[in-house]
Amino acid sequence: MRALCYHYEVELQHFSPNAITVAAVFATVCEGYLGMMTHWELWLHLYRGELFNAPTGTTGARKPVRAGCLNLVLKTGKTERPREYIPVGLSTNHAGWDSQWFYLRNDDDLLPTYTGRLITERPVDWTYGVVQAHQSRLDPLLDALKKLHLEGLSAALVLSAVHHRRVLPLMSRPLRMDEMGLGVSSWDLKACRMSNEALADDEVAARVRAAIAGDF
Repeated sequence: MRALCYHYEVELQHFSPNAITVAAVFATVCEGYLGMMTHWELWLHLYRGELFNAPTGTTGARKPVRAGCLNLVLKTGKTERPREYIPVGLSTNHAGWDSQWFYLRNDDDLLPTYTGRLITERPVDWTYGVVQAHQSRLDPLLDALKKLHLEGLSAALVLSAVHHRRVLPLMSRPLRMDEMGLGVSSWDLKACRMSNEALADDEVAARVRAAIAGDF
């Protein structure tokens, strides 16, 4: 999460709900399914930042928002990226969330300091990708992602696994998700989880449905 804040030069409240979900799914795919730390160049290859401005009620007029202005969007256009990655169809119904957001304590100042600033124009580097000289490094990872896609992996299944394991994908943890198996210290496992109490299947399904568009 810190890397995203510093790369896009934003504060935590600037991320939209779907941007947080997108980042959490990506981190989980890297750790839990590709068996590696979150890969920065792969992220830049797949995603760009888009600026959200709210409607004002006047035709054609929009205004900047203090919370949720940064959307993280899969790059499309004339590229193969939608077929290179798993399906990530997210809900667009988050009405009222921006009136309820709050900030937690910023321990050790690891996240950018809250200033409440408004972002009125999209910075050009929100759309930057991987430099051409490094593009070939991604080929093995993109091949692995295509295989996961073909085998049916989706954001809904990824989020279901996250909730079943009670993991916070964007937090600092002693273990990657693929390392959280048998023989691992119970202390390390506890440090990786939001809670050690399992969620009921119905509750997991409800949380996934709240984030994902369509049926689950």
